[in-house]
Amino acid sequence: FDQAFVQEVNRHDLFLIGGGGFFGLTTDKTFTGTPIDIPIEIFRQIKTPIVFYALGFHTMDGHVDERAAKFRTYLESLLTMDHVLVSVRNDGSLEDLRRVFGEGLASQVYVCPDGGFFCETTESSHIELEVETRTIALQLGGDRLEKRFSSRASKWKKVFQKGTSLSFETAHFLRQLAAVFAQTFESHNAVRLVLVPHIPADFNMIDGFLKEVGHYHARNHITVAPYL
Repeated sequence: FDQAFVQEVNRHDLFLIGGGGFFGLTTDKTFTGTPIDIPIEIFRQIKTPIVFYALGFHTMDGHVDERAAKFRTYLESLLTMDHVLVSVRNDGSLEDLRRVFGEGLASQVYVCPDGGFFCETTESSHIELEVETRTIALQLGGDRLEKRFSSRASKWKKVFQKGTSLSFETAHFLRQLAAVFAQTFESHNAVRLVLVPHIPADFNMIDGFLKEVGHYHARNHITVAPYL
């Protein structure tokens, strides 16, 4: 992010920064505490309108307080610039901003849907989209499990649930979810489920879910999309 970068951006009508949890307080390797490491001085030299589009903000384990202090200064500077618009991708991200930085800062940030909601698709045939069936796509996220399923009682102990290494809370969740889908399949034979992995860790969740839902439903009603 040097003068050549500034000149390149200034040749265009819009500088769009989007995708993923770029506002996540996840790293100590940048001066912002987030994956974004573009100096404020660079933004001040850019004349092109800048939009931080639907970014995810969240906190992770580690030096959250130190990262938050760095990011607060960074975000406050961005919000003072007339040519910069900052938005997050859901109300959960905004609520986290409000919790960490207060209403004064959060009130200056917009909320808009994740860009994936606007992905255009064309009509096509696919082996997983059977004729006269209704297909549900489901992503069983395998990341941040200690945040999604936390309990002081278990202290995040690992157990082997039918050969899959999962926490008590995660295994309980998958067991309940599998029961719901098993009931759905038995009531509606034309329903199909496609499990969609987004990171390798999702396969651990998928494996646990398939073992809970049972062989018959796993074989006749469920497929797993490729990890691309």
